[in-house]
Amino acid sequence: MKMFAKFVPFLLVTAMSVFTACGGDSGSNADSEEPVSSSAVKKSSSSKANSSSSKKVSSSSAKSSSSSKTPSSANSAKAIYDEKNNTMKDPRDNKTYKAVKIGDQVWMAENLNYNSCFSYCYGEEPSYMQNSNPGLCNKYGRLYKWEAATEACPGGWHLPSKDEFETLIQTVGGSGNAGIKLKSVDGWKFERKETVGTDEYGFSALPGGYRMEYDFSGYVSQNVKSYDFIGDKTAAYFWSSTEDIESSTRLDRNSILVDHAFSMFLDNRYASADIGGEPMDNALSVRCVLDSKTSSDTKSSSSKKAESSSSAKSSSSAKSGSSVAVPKGCKTSTKDNCEYGELVDDRDGQTYKTVKIGDQWWMAQNLNYRREAKYKNDYCYCYNNSKDNCDKFGRLYVWTAAADACPEGWHLPSTAEWKTLIDAVGGEEVAGITLKTSGWNRGGDATDAFGFSVLPAGYRDWLYQDDYYEVGYQALFWSSNEYENSSGCVYFQSVYDGANIRSGNKDDGYSVRCVMDVEPEITKPSVTEPTAKACKTETKDECEYGTLTDSRDKQTYKTVKIDKQWWMAENLNFETDSSYCYNDSAKYCTKYGRFYTWTAATSACPSGWHLPSEAEFKSLITAVGGEDVAGSKLKSANGGWESYWSIDEDEVKNGDGTDDYSFSALPTGFRIDFQMGSVYHNEGSLAHFWSSSEMLDDDGSDYAYSLYLTNANFVDPYPRPKFYGLSVRCVKDDE
Repeated sequence: MKMFAKFVPFLLVTAMSVFTACGGDSGSNADSEEPVSSSAVKKSSSSKANSSSSKKVSSSSAKSSSSSKTPSSANSAKAIYDEKNNTMKDPRDNKTYKAVKIGDQVWMAENLNYNSCFSYCYGEEPSYMQNSNPGLCNKYGRLYKWEAATEACPGGWHLPSKDEFETLIQTVGGSGNAGIKLKSVDGWKFERKETVGTDEYGFSALPGGYRMEYDFSGYVSQNVKSYDFIGDKTAAYFWSSTEDIESSTRLDRNSILVDHAFSMFLDNRYASADIGGEPMDNALSVRCVLDSKTSSDTKSSSSKKAESSSSAKSSSSAKSGSSVAVPKGCKTSTKDNCEYGELVDDRDGQTYKTVKIGDQWWMAQNLNYRREAKYKNDYCYCYNNSKDNCDKFGRLYVWTAAADACPEGWHLPSTAEWKTLIDAVGGEEVAGITLKTSGWNRGGDATDAFGFSVLPAGYRDWLYQDDYYEVGYQALFWSSNEYENSSGCVYFQSVYDGANIRSGNKDDGYSVRCVMDVEPEITKPSVTEPTAKACKTETKDECEYGTLTDSRDKQTYKTVKIDKQWWMAENLNFETDSSYCYNDSAKYCTKYGRFYTWTAATSACPSGWHLPSEAEFKSLITAVGGEDVAGSKLKSANGGWESYWSIDEDEVKNGDGTDDYSFSALPTGFRIDFQMGSVYHNEGSLAHFWSSSEMLDDDGSDYAYSLYLTNANFVDPYPRPKFYGLSVRCVKDDE
């Protein structure tokens, strides 16, 4: 969850000025107005409010993942640590906190509650407001803006770095279940038993939520800020001292406003503990960690801020910091035993070096084939529109261009093929070391131990056309996997040892590496014969129909028998709690039925009918001929499905189905619910129908399967988060 995605520009009804106390006991609030810098960078549509007092501008164009702020020595009064009783006493206000040793680290086992500038109690209102709320400091401790957090810990203790949080998470067993082990047993509003905290290490994380700040300067003439408190009983966020350059705001191609830092966050819905970047003007909880014997060597003796991230290398990027062994590979600085080949592209005569890694043959250089546009946004570019950069780095392709840019006998790799490569060179944590070559800025050069030779080619931004970023600092490569509004890509960064598989905007320009086709085994093609006979054409309808009258609201639905199953041939429209109309408009309920969260869907069907299981949806797919054809046969013939571009056939295709079995699936889209509001997506191109089958992945994420249909005829039982709003088709109980 990213806090800054929850921006709502209509929160002007909340407080327009923010007051806080600076120092002293947490029970009092002085009426001192928070300063707002007139030189702050204003953003009209972002929740990342920018106070120049807590941010700096980096002259580097690198979206570096992190640099750490050195804690100030302002809090020189040393806390009293009682190792025998596991307590820490803060001499500034004489508060005593529980402490706990986890692995080699000693942590506060309660949230810091020292009253400093730019710190707040959850739910508090300024004292000048009538009936002001004093907040929940005694329950959760205080929430601190990042700049305040970096100086909030008492002497002998410090705000943990991103690395120290990662060490904590690994010590308790890894990210997937760390949330369960770190969360307190009580105080959380848990939604399911799989995410209930066990607190087996005594960290006792409480759901203190966070304070989000909004900047409305782009909407009104004055410098106006507002705020909201979010996540009480459901979320916990803890600041680290490490800046997040990658998530920070780019001012131009050469400078970045450093306005994000990393935090560890826990959520009531998930078993995991995760680390991600958050806006520095949001206020989060603080857990201090005891200085180690060596940490004093690295701490600053003055209150001067850490040097600019343009020159400071993140400690998390140090080659020695990885817990994963780096493979030697086939290449060193003195010898090269890799197996190489050569690829000549018949289309333009260019020759590329190739290399065998594991069982795969890869291009060892970026593709530089200039192709003509076949349809909208099918383009490729040279970085900064310079031919010299194409000669050096290859071309940058939008995804539609990359999808068929490789020469005959080679293809754009899938994410699975990229993962096979990454696993072969040591795994995600060290693949940046073993795959990158020289030419990287900020100490990003690596061993190139397998001859793959990743260069920092940068990328082209789709939003600001002809704006290019990160040459010398980043490399991104397309995969062939397509998602709803994005596609898979692989990401390398100068100060990061790893290689991440992620998604990217299809209109951005990324590099391309082709992988050699594998000769397929000659096997007899499998053909799935429908177990149910098609019963409907354009001229006749021989399907077996029935009706279902819902006794709860007297609505009547058409039903149809497909093979041995009786299905509703219309979407359910029974109103329950946690059910919705598309765009919150009743006319869409009449057209499409209602959307339901998974919990609501499991009890929404009328008596004698039930929410189908994943197995029942698979039986339906098999009955109409299998996944290759089921999408077309289950979709409505005249239901408003949008046309789509078929890459395989190189033409626009009609998105409507043939509706051979009168299932008549409509392109309803779906609903996503955020804490700050709901969003409706993909009317005309997608339909999702909940199943009763849950899917709990290794991270403890809470999903359930749905039948997923697209305008491009894709069909599959597909997992979705349970808080999504999807359609419901009920199936009749066995008699």
